[in-house]
Amino acid sequence: MKRVFLFLSSIFATFCAFSQQHLVYQSYALGSDSGDTTFREVLRYKKQLKIYDVQEFSGKLIDGVSTDYTYVDYDSDSVYFQMNYQDGESFYSVNSLKNNDVTFEKVGAEKIKGYDCIKYKTSINSNTIEVWMTEKPGYDATPTTSRGYLKGVMVRQAINGNRILELKSVKKDKRIKKDLIPNDLGIRKRGRELDSINKEKLIKRFSIFNDDQIHFANIEKFKSEIPFDSVIHFASGTVILKRVKLPMLPEHYQLFAELHQKSNGDAYDRTGSVFVIPLDRKLSLRDALIDSI
Repeated sequence: MKRVFLFLSSIFATFCAFSQQHLVYQSYALGSDSGDTTFREVLRYKKQLKIYDVQEFSGKLIDGVSTDYTYVDYDSDSVYFQMNYQDGESFYSVNSLKNNDVTFEKVGAEKIKGYDCIKYKTSINSNTIEVWMTEKPGYDATPTTSRGYLKGVMVRQAINGNRILELKSVKKDKRIKKDLIPNDLGIRKRGRELDSINKEKLIKRFSIFNDDQIHFANIEKFKSEIPFDSVIHFASGTVILKRVKLPMLPEHYQLFAELHQKSNGDAYDRTGSVFVIPLDRKLSLRDALIDSI
């Protein structure tokens, strides 16, 4: 009885081992001197995949940048794209893995990185896409999902002959558990809605003025240090100024001022200018306001 139990356990363990794979893909450009390369990992458990790009840093992401995962369920012909944000919000979209708008032509067979591969070819928006697939492992796995389903494991992809995405390594990984796709992926959206959310998350909005009136008035000239978060009138009320403290943002961020005006009657009241005055200058428009107007 013990021998039978051990034999069955051995079969089960082998089956599980072959159900769990960790694939690593490398992306690079042929002929590039920059050395720029990225990596993408694919975790497989039976008929499910989890796909994600390898982050090159271990620090905290800036606010508004999402951590993205793509999940594939071959049994249901479904691809789930998920965006996760630091504020705890998650959004996702669902599409079919099969893409009827893209047709691949089988153009031959080649041996790539030791694998016997079937070569496929298609053209999308004047871009030539070549894909090498191997069916030898006996399962399906791919790092890309936007161009439909091809049987087997993707070994290499070439776009216009120079943008390469190829299989770097494959190993069994018993740490990969079943149910790779989370039960709760977040709030479901359409693909275009995800694009809008991604852009909006990167925008930081700060309200500066709110229904503040600009008008001629007999206002005493302001001479002291300008306080934070108070609206100060200059030039007989025709100029308003507010000193604010904004959070530190990455250097690549750009600053835009958006102004909404309304007039009490005179059409010319709707004309004017908006200035953003930095405080790290020895001489700026702030000095002109205090000392002159």
